[in-house]
Amino acid sequence: MPRGVNLYDEAVLQGQIWTPDKLPNLSVWLDAADLFYPDGTAVQTWDNKGTQNDATQSDSTKRPLLKTGILNGLPGVRFDGTNDCLTIASLPLNTFMSMFVVAKTTNAKPIFIEHSADAANNNGFYFYGSANDSWNFRRGGLRNNGSYLSNWFGANATQAGLISRTYASGRAADAYRDGFFYTIQTFSQSNVLSDSSVTETLNIFARNNGASVASDGDLHELIIYNQTIDTPSRLLVEGHLAWKWGLRQVLNPDHPYINRPPMIGD
Repeated sequence: MPRGVNLYDEAVLQGQIWTPDKLPNLSVWLDAADLFYPDGTAVQTWDNKGTQNDATQSDSTKRPLLKTGILNGLPGVRFDGTNDCLTIASLPLNTFMSMFVVAKTTNAKPIFIEHSADAANNNGFYFYGSANDSWNFRRGGLRNNGSYLSNWFGANATQAGLISRTYASGRAADAYRDGFFYTIQTFSQSNVLSDSSVTETLNIFARNNGASVASDGDLHELIIYNQTIDTPSRLLVEGHLAWKWGLRQVLNPDHPYINRPPMIGD
């Protein structure tokens, strides 16, 4: 592609593209674009560009597959909806944190990410689309759902989506899909949500290392900051991911980075 045709490619070539590691407290950064295996390779280890351990799977029957060129010419990691799961062991995360996901999953088996085997009684969390057409998130006994469908990615997983969620004092979460805000309705609370650090295994696209609630679909990028980031920072991450993964056209039309990618100095 000639230089100047694609603003993202041009910014990359010039070394001016803004990247998520410009923000502090980056704990998890799994980027499928870093995986250079042949199509169909079982993924045993996914390098975590954050500060903690890599995502791994020691059981060969639970490894997802790398699929090349499936989104904006870039790869994704495909989970089978049966028992595929990647885990990051002994990952410390604060209660108040921010998470970004580029993925697509089916309605029948939507996205699931877990950081605790007992999120109802401590400050770990699980985050999933339930069968009753609501998103659920539980952390420290605080549970919420929203007035939107269980699967953000379409019934047949034909369209990838960009999810942003931030967890902060006094609320379970703020949620955005492609830069559009979704109101969260808290409906039960058994514990007081307070900021603390919990060290648990992060289970990616299944619960308890593939034992249940397996997700069926593709994961392209997962970013977790071990802090609550502010709105300008959220917009930077969303803009970066949307341009990288070819999702700019579905961004909120009011998004500041719909017409250009974030640049160093923004």
